[in-house]
Amino acid sequence: MSSKSDRVFLLLMVLFGGLVTAQATAPAMAASFDGTYDYAYNLNGPDGWETHRVPKGFIVSQGRISSDPPALSGSVDSSGSARFEGPSPYGGSVAVFTGVIESDGTGEGTYEDQQGLGGRWTVTRVSGPGGFSIERILYSLVGLFSDIGEMLGASGSTAAVIGVAAVVVPLIAIWAVTSKLRVSRRSGTTTKIGFRREQSNLASKLAPPPASEPQEQPPPIGTPTGPSLLGTGVHWGPPDPPSSLDLRATWGVGRVALRWDPPPFDAGTYQLDGYVVSRMQYRPGSTAPEKLQIAQLSSQETQWRGSFTQTYRWNTGGDIESFVVEAVLRRFSSTGHPGTARIGGIAYVPP
Repeated sequence: MSSKSDRVFLLLMVLFGGLVTAQATAPAMAASFDGTYDYAYNLNGPDGWETHRVPKGFIVSQGRISSDPPALSGSVDSSGSARFEGPSPYGGSVAVFTGVIESDGTGEGTYEDQQGLGGRWTVTRVSGPGGFSIERILYSLVGLFSDIGEMLGASGSTAAVIGVAAVVVPLIAIWAVTSKLRVSRRSGTTTKIGFRREQSNLASKLAPPPASEPQEQPPPIGTPTGPSLLGTGVHWGPPDPPSSLDLRATWGVGRVALRWDPPPFDAGTYQLDGYVVSRMQYRPGSTAPEKLQIAQLSSQETQWRGSFTQTYRWNTGGDIESFVVEAVLRRFSSTGHPGTARIGGIAYVPP
């Protein structure tokens, strides 16, 4: 075995040991989100959706969330999942805020108060830890492998270990076999070794899709109801747009990653204005899930990632039934009155 192969093997073993150790100390690594953030939230006011900003108003210290002036209280864990409570922006009750803070110092999520009113929030770090320190690089790797472990059914402190085992262990095995093959060839012995294509591509299949960039401003939240995906009911006539969007979902513990392909359409007849992401959710007194808009994306974006809390207050099967993504198409018209339609796909939350 060559000295170069020895170094590669040692590097893989150090990576495995380091990530397992990092996961064992994951609660302390929540401190990597420490800092002061610009904070923004929106609400549906008398004149429509309003965005309110509080410069340097969001604070994270040792994983604990607070605010200036004092109002918010909560925490962020080592994977970036944030949960905090505070006065409802609508007044008169307490609101629960949930979402994700990323290692690059940005974060976003949603909130809902005891009256059933809600909106979105975003944060951007303006001071505090940052840069490419060993701790932050290690934390990013732990987060990546935690996501892989969650997709394989693990949760909690074991998710990162399972994720490492699913990726690093096969790499070590492949390295060991190919190293043996090289030694056999040098000694004049030829060994035939077969690999299934699925095994060689394991790492690329397990890697989760990257998170979409957070919106500069919290997108408005609409209140349309009903599961209809087309919305307008307009008969377009030929050439017709597609009837549905090819939507795919990857589910984790309290997290979902949505991906889709741009719908095919005649660029001379239609214009793709963007995408709308909504959540189908049971509300107090409702007999069917209502559509709650949670994001508006540009036409260049084909993925969205977010967190959610599945409770059982209003429906025994879970308050959140599914997530919906709709492509908004505009038809050009010589009369100056173009029509629009929403071409959608739906991803049901697994039981």
